[in-house]
This record gives sequence, structure tokens and C-alpha cells, in this order.
Amino acid sequence: MKDEFTCGIVEDEPLPLKRLVRILEGYGVEISFTASSFETAQKLINTEKPDVLFLDINLGEQNAFELLKGIKYEPTVVFVTAYDEYAIKAFEENAIDYILKPYSKERIEKCLNRLRKKNTPVNSDLIELLENLRSRKERIRARDGEDIVLLNPDEIIYAKAEEKRVYIVTDFGKFTYESSLNDLQKYYLRTNFTGYTKTT
Repeated sequence: MKDEFTCGIVEDEPLPLKRLVRILEGYGVEISFTASSFETAQKLINTEKPDVLFLDINLGEQNAFELLKGIKYEPTVVFVTAYDEYAIKAFEENAIDYILKPYSKERIEKCLNRLRKKNTPVNSDLIELLENLRSRKERIRARDGEDIVLLNPDEIIYAKAEEKRVYIVTDFGKFTYESSLNDLQKYYLRTNFTGYTKTT
């Protein structure tokens, strides 16, 4: 890919969207558009035709894979999501990268460096993730201070939104989840887990 490229961002949560925009702009990336809904993204992608698409996977009742079916050209795709079980599908869609939330600024920089290479091989992070999926349950990424931890859903007692942050509570500690409570709710709906609360 060329050194300079345009990108479009599809993310249905306001805070993760703002954060990704801020990071990308900090690296001098030109952002063609942002979209927070499936319908808006569908229109803007084929109109603006950015070189790269940063796609959240869960978009309300629909998802990014459905969105890709309606694209009339071949952009480079980077998935940005809180869930690792979609990695195999991302691989099938020839995604160049699969970034798990919460992510660091350095993780985005690594992705941009890959995008700027002309002949980019399959991402080693994606291969490792695919291998891990064969041997373990889905984990939820959270933070313990500055450290990233992978939490077993079976060990979670409850999650709560408090003072503009989302916390996950287990028997062995309280962890910060750097996405939204809504993201966690989507996960819980898929797994029949209902232990989340919202406090003011």
C-alpha cells in the first residue's frame, strides 16, 4: 500500500470512535468519514471509497461482515472489536489486521506500519489469535492498572458502569473495561450471562 492513504471508520460507540479518530489523526492519517450506524456506513463507504476501513464488528442488529457484502470496490480492512471469536471470519474476509479492544496507541501504530508496507503478509497477531481460539474459551480483555488481562467469562461476578468507566468484578479483583457497557451487554446476550449493572 502507498505511504499515504485515506481511511473510513465504522464504530457504533461514541467514546471508542473518538479515541480511534484521535489516535489516527495523531499519526497524520486522513480520515474520509466516520459512521456510527450500518446504514450510514453503507452509503459513505461506496461514496468516499477510502483506501482502508477500520470496522467494529457489532453494528446494532447487523454486523461488519454484512456491510462488506455491499461494498463495490476492494478496500483494505482492519477489524477493531472487543470479541476474539470473529477472528476466523476476519481471516476468511482477508482482513489485514484484527485489533482487540482495549488497544494501546502502540497497537494502532503497529497496524499503520503494516498498512504502509507494499506487500503485507498475513498478520502474525491474527495467526496467533486463530491458534489460541482452538485451545481456549473466548476471553474478555480488561485492564489491571497498566496491564492488560484476559478474563474468563465464567469467573465474572458482575460488571457495572460507574463515573464514566466500566468495571468488571471477579472473585480476585476489579478490572477496567475500556469500551462501553453496551459492548459487554452484547457479549452477555450472546452467552446468556446477565450479571451487569449500571450505577450513577
